[in-house]
Amino acid sequence: MDFTEFQRLQGLTLSRQDHQQVYFSCGEHVLEVTAWTPTTLRLRCLSGGDVAGRDQRLAGYGLLSSQASGSFRSVREVAGGYELDTGACMLRLDAETFRLELHRHGQLRLQSVTDEHFRGWARIPNLACHESSGHWMLSLALQSDTAVYGLGEKFTALNKRGQLVTSYVEDALGVNTELAYKNTPFAWSPEGWGLYVHTTANVQHGVGYGQWSHRSYGLVVEEQVLDVFLFAEDSPAELLRAYTDLTGKAPAVPLWSLGVWVSR
Repeated sequence: MDFTEFQRLQGLTLSRQDHQQVYFSCGEHVLEVTAWTPTTLRLRCLSGGDVAGRDQRLAGYGLLSSQASGSFRSVREVAGGYELDTGACMLRLDAETFRLELHRHGQLRLQSVTDEHFRGWARIPNLACHESSGHWMLSLALQSDTAVYGLGEKFTALNKRGQLVTSYVEDALGVNTELAYKNTPFAWSPEGWGLYVHTTANVQHGVGYGQWSHRSYGLVVEEQVLDVFLFAEDSPAELLRAYTDLTGKAPAVPLWSLGVWVSR
């Protein structure tokens, strides 16, 4: 992947806000941040310059089973950026570089990439839009020992660190490749954060993937809209609860499904 073909978002300006949503402009791009719950934030990015008609462009897909119920206690302009506080978590955005930090209980849970070469330039962009396709990339930092779980049915190690995982439904015809039926673009870490990419498009997850960055989680969404939910919780159980509150709870499976599978 040639990351030089992605235009990095820079120069974030607050456009307008209400108790639940905050809108920023960045050149021809628009960023919308929603307090979905006190501990779940939704980030949506698209091109076009104006938020008019955004709801038609930001498709619903019918994948969400809940509505936004959170609110921002405060939205403040601080030195170099903005702080959006729900009372339970706080998102800090750097106005110049779109560097983000997600805090809970005053502790940093998630942040943009920190993997830089000796000239001080990040190897992969914090947030960027591909120059020709309009596809989006979001990149987050990983500590050396950070484990990342989830991403649906895959036939590799449960910890996806070091892997390039593709979220795209395929007729797998076996378990000996990366192809799978039940792909889920939801990942979480025991460090108290999770993310869900709300799309039906192809998503590539470079989870500490060496060809991209050992110390970053890079998302490439093959769609002209980026729609990501960020979760800040205190345990894996709470992260899974927050995700299923968003997308729906699975019913109990029938007993026969726990037996032997026979494929013909």
